[in-house]
Amino acid sequence: MSWEVANYRIKKVGYFMDKLIIGLCDDENEILLNLKRITDVILIKKDINYEIALFNSGKELIENIQKMDLVFLDIAMPDLDGIEVGNVIHQMKPTCKIIMATSHIERFKESFKFNAYRFITKPFDAEEIEEVFNSYLNQEIGMGEITLFYKRIKFQIPQREIKYIKAFNGYIEAIAKDKIFRRDLSLQAFCKDLDGRLFAELSNGCYVNLLWVIDYKNNIVYGNDFKLKVSRRKKKDFEEKWIYFDLNLR
Repeated sequence: MSWEVANYRIKKVGYFMDKLIIGLCDDENEILLNLKRITDVILIKKDINYEIALFNSGKELIENIQKMDLVFLDIAMPDLDGIEVGNVIHQMKPTCKIIMATSHIERFKESFKFNAYRFITKPFDAEEIEEVFNSYLNQEIGMGEITLFYKRIKFQIPQREIKYIKAFNGYIEAIAKDKIFRRDLSLQAFCKDLDGRLFAELSNGCYVNLLWVIDYKNNIVYGNDFKLKVSRRKKKDFEEKWIYFDLNLR
């Protein structure tokens, strides 16, 4: 069941989505629709602005992953199983939270390699799913917006969407959604409004969003589509912050 067949549409304000976009993926329609019913009840009760997309295969989910904020992913599926799909999602969109679902609890440990956000068991328990949403909605890290400009047009960008920031002579550039945004402000002044839990300094003129870091080795920070060097002077502070973030905030 594709995004179009499910007849859900994304509404945007300016450049970014103004609602929570949730993907549900399972090869069995009855299970998929049951999970949707539970999710609808929980989010309507919480008065959350949201959209749900239903997918019968990991391939369909991957094709639409850039639209998703949160996905519920069945582990046991034909062709690509949930573990394979989760690894691809982590590479393509590290900020997307992945909730793994299975009746085989022993397979949960396979999800550790791509930092699955939560695990739920089948048959579904409404309280367990509500706890997932409570945790997700209560996390405030990186949810604040910051003013940036693209082609002189003003945008309010969620901080979690910014991959990294570089300073130049009197202005900064911020990479988000594969676009280069700009702000005529010093890096020091700009950083006063950043969520300090989320951004780590790599050098005097560069900060990285730790949500987008997928690897670090030999003083190089790797994202899906970037690599940035950590200066010798910032190395110790960066490593401490990166480890703490990975263990406590991701």
